[in-house]
Amino acid sequence: IIDALANADRQETAGFVNVLASLIDNKSLPIVIAGLSDGNQRASSAIVAALSAAPGYSPQLLLPLLDDPKMPRGPIVSVLGAQKARLNARDLLTRAYSQEPTEKAALFRIISEIADHSLVPELVSRLEGKDPIARTHIISILARFNRPDVAAALQAQLKDPNKFIRQAVLNALARLDGNADPALLCEVLRDPDTETQQKAIDAVVRANHPDTMLHLVKVLKDENESARRAAVEVLNEIGT
Repeated sequence: IIDALANADRQETAGFVNVLASLIDNKSLPIVIAGLSDGNQRASSAIVAALSAAPGYSPQLLLPLLDDPKMPRGPIVSVLGAQKARLNARDLLTRAYSQEPTEKAALFRIISEIADHSLVPELVSRLEGKDPIARTHIISILARFNRPDVAAALQAQLKDPNKFIRQAVLNALARLDGNADPALLCEVLRDPDTETQQKAIDAVVRANHPDTMLHLVKVLKDENESARRAAVEVLNEIGT
């Protein structure tokens, strides 16, 4: 079937894909994978379609292929996305760290779609990791869970030296209605990075915490003109 896919027309390909999908199991998977790496573009696309639809094999078996330099990673990630309901988020998380930026982003998107509350402790524990790209993805995933423990963990990253981490945290906190600490948010109004400072303004305004003014007054008295201007912007939005 795989050999025939190379020269099949559109109608024949659809039939071959359906048959191939019904034949794929854990035992036949290596043969199909070999076809994916050795076949032409037409055959590869059809094999991806079959793997994406096949219910008879464990998609976890595809994960080691992401570290195989001979395998096309894009098609494998595409299949994993189609089979996401049958994947283990923790296994995907572990595998994502070793990938190139494009595949890493794609895997984290899949993780975001299948993550549930049981994965939150694992994600929080990885916030202190050394990979800033992975950390920004994790921060984005955690923003889905509006919980006090998540907010506390995210806010602990507001002093991170990497401005992209601070910005990611501010974006996430803007989605955690009711759980943002106004004292910590107002402190970021002093951030030296202009974009981060603007995100802090947006986050403070959106949170609109009743205690905001208690902390905003300190920034309004700051020696730094930029910080004072940021505090005034907040005041213009939520002051009464």
